[in-house]
Amino acid sequence: MNFEITIKNYRCFSDLNPVRFVFQKGFTAFVGVNNAGKSSLLKFFYEFRSIFEQLSIDKDNGFNFANKDNVFNSVLSGNYIPFKKPSTVRYIEELFYNGNERSITIEIKLSEPVSSSNPLIDKVQKLVLTIPRAENKFTAKLYYHTGDILSRYEANFYKPFGEIFYKLKNTLYISSFRNILNVEFMRKEGEDSQFSVEKKYFDIDAGIYFLEKWRSLKHGSDKRSQEILYTVTQDICRIFNFNSLEINASDDEFTLFLIIDGKSYKLSEQGSGITQFILVLANAAIKQPDYILIDEPELNLHPSLQLDFLTSLGSFAKEGVLFATHSIGLARSSAELIYSICKSNKGGSEIRQLEATRNLSQLLGELNFSTYNELGFDKILLVEGATEVRTIQQFLRKYGKEHQIVLLSLGGSDMIKEKSEAELAEIKRISQKIFALIDSERSNPSADLDQTRNAFCETCKKLGIECRVLERRAMENYFTDRAIKEFKGPKYQELQPYDKLEDAQYQWGKAENWRIAQKMTKEELDNTDLGEFLASL
Repeated sequence: MNFEITIKNYRCFSDLNPVRFVFQKGFTAFVGVNNAGKSSLLKFFYEFRSIFEQLSIDKDNGFNFANKDNVFNSVLSGNYIPFKKPSTVRYIEELFYNGNERSITIEIKLSEPVSSSNPLIDKVQKLVLTIPRAENKFTAKLYYHTGDILSRYEANFYKPFGEIFYKLKNTLYISSFRNILNVEFMRKEGEDSQFSVEKKYFDIDAGIYFLEKWRSLKHGSDKRSQEILYTVTQDICRIFNFNSLEINASDDEFTLFLIIDGKSYKLSEQGSGITQFILVLANAAIKQPDYILIDEPELNLHPSLQLDFLTSLGSFAKEGVLFATHSIGLARSSAELIYSICKSNKGGSEIRQLEATRNLSQLLGELNFSTYNELGFDKILLVEGATEVRTIQQFLRKYGKEHQIVLLSLGGSDMIKEKSEAELAEIKRISQKIFALIDSERSNPSADLDQTRNAFCETCKKLGIECRVLERRAMENYFTDRAIKEFKGPKYQELQPYDKLEDAQYQWGKAENWRIAQKMTKEELDNTDLGEFLASL
């Protein structure tokens, strides 16, 4: 379920310029300069987790609404309930916007209102939490879709909000400082023992504690844990182009030893990039959160590894990834939703949705295409949108080509049109090896390509760009029944070549396409026009 969240008077965000954005499956990016507030926004979900925990409903375990001691019943009756201040905050006042004296409010608005069992009662759509100034307690109110405060409570009114709070509390927050395997150790005079000061850095297991956990999970009796660490190790091996990789904690548990292509190295000999991969991916894989919140995922990574890192990380999130970044190129190539955060003339910071770029050459510049070129990326493949970027990335991996081809989103109808010659000609000057791959959107095999897509193909042909139109309707029509069921479950079925996803009895979101693509095999692609095209690149 998609929902909108609005946050007022939290840190640098006032009620004059509140935070407002949509939570959905997939990837959401927050772009801004230093100290604009993007890091604070992600940290919000860590700092108020105690509230989310108290209000959450695990839909798999049910919810006893009749219990009068229930937190929800209490706060909706006008009572205030205490919440636990995060250990990273010394004074509760730090959490409040310092430009006024007003309370923090957190609004959750459903995409669809909730109906009552009584047809005479209006639908409910919004819940508002209020945290009084400088106090660690909260209360709440429910609102009808008309804006009026709810006068009568029913269990089914709160259920969707409780499920949302369950997802918000089940997050993994990863700060921008991630080189925390290299923790400092304290040695007492006259003693041989060494120990680390902290076990965790926000949500990340760190230092000796992480090393102990790696050793116990890898060599323990839990098969699932061993398989998780194996998956993480194989991901890192593939991304860094190693032939083989093994990761072990040292006997004294002060470092990791890596055996790369038969040679042994201490982790410190391999740099901070691979440290980040091991630390972050292992934590995410073990915890399997609903949402991963990561600050500056591009840190310590070459541009060619950043998208790989994000998608690998996203594979361990049940719902999606929210990330704060300086890299507009990374945001545009990976996220379905992009928001910009900047300083406001009214004080504090403001957030707004960023429009899709219509300038492909500018996007190549934002992606630092020249640095890709230096590493052997010699082709550019234009695809429909951000969801196709991640999906095709998974398919290219199966052909060993993910480190040869730069994927670029066309932004759908923004660029797939007749009047796109100038933009395409501009990137043609940057690279001569350009290809395009677009959906046919055909409803049957004999249907003509629509006028807009046909005109785009003609423009590509004129400029010497090979444009491949899928024989089937769209990317999701290539997913096999086996792959769909493996990811989504037994009730989901494959689409026929010209079926529309929106017409399926059981649908999935396009933001999940790349996860299904992960489950596909090369053999399942080989005998399709899509597989033949990717193999030819």
